Amino acid sequence: MSQIDMLPANAPDPERDRAYEVDRTPRGLVRAALEAHLSARGASYSRTVCVAGHLVWHADDGPLRVLDVCAGSGVWASEMRAWCERHGIPVEITALELRPEEREHLERVADEVIIGDALDMLDDDHYFGAYRWHIVIGNPAFSLLAMGKPKAGEQERRSLLPVLLDLARAVVLLSTSQAFTRSEAAARWLHDHPPALELRIAQGVRFRATSGTDTGSYSVTSWVPYQRHTLPGEAWPCRVLVLPASDRSWRVPPGQEGAP
Repeated sequence: MSQIDMLPANAPDPERDRAYEVDRTPRGLVRAALEAHLSARGASYSRTVCVAGHLVWHADDGPLRVLDVCAGSGVWASEMRAWCERHGIPVEITALELRPEEREHLERVADEVIIGDALDMLDDDHYFGAYRWHIVIGNPAFSLLAMGKPKAGEQERRSLLPVLLDLARAVVLLSTSQAFTRSEAAARWLHDHPPALELRIAQGVRFRATSGTDTGSYSVTSWVPYQRHTLPGEAWPCRVLVLPASDRSWRVPPGQEGAP
């Protein structure tokens, strides 16, 4: 029996996934990464949430406001909600996703679902005000993180990460480990905006059901822009996350487990 024959009936369309740069993050990886970047302290009215040790939310703020960007089927949103439930943190999650077929899955785990292009919508000053969210999480299409001159025939656009940093107190994203060193513009930006924590994923990650383990290197990295925890040009904290193969792969699309 082939690998494709073993896929569930609701298996993703590989061609559509490639066209939309869909790389579904395995649930075990998401859960471990959020546990590594997030921490909760105190109790009831004195409760706080930190990202990489830096305060981003206090109980006086009301619910913790979270944006899952390029949300896919909602695995990041669902693991974020589960983390908040474990720590007694009230949360309101907005899920932003380009593909409308994911709405039914996202509505199970997010308080607000927005279908649209992440950069087009978030880069609109009239649509979202500054510091709308406490934390942004997710695994965005890697092309949205690109910095520098666009390829021939492509329209110039802002990179997604600087846009997110204008809209949130902290950002926690998965990307290739070299995402911000592939161009001079990206390297200069990283020099000026060092992360709060980089979590490097040991070994490969299997993002798609019809392909093997990806040979690339990946990191889940957080930035806390309003706290100058690391000065421009200085080294930033970096750790390695070692996970079993079962946490770095999936059989049912993450976020669609248990769907009707």
